[in-house]
Amino acid sequence: MLVKFELLIVYNVNTLNFIWLIKGFVYTSFVVMEHISYRHLDSYFNIW
Repeated sequence: MLVKFELLIVYNVNTLNFIWLIKGFVYTSFVVMEHISYRHLDSYFNIW
């Protein structure tokens, strides 16, 4: 019973770490895309 409980805790922690990893990856990609699009818009407005 105790071993099952410990496995459940480990599984939950791994799931949380996986979720945080995905969140961090999505956030980083979003920031990079925002930066690229911002630079693109900036250079676009510099043409005018």
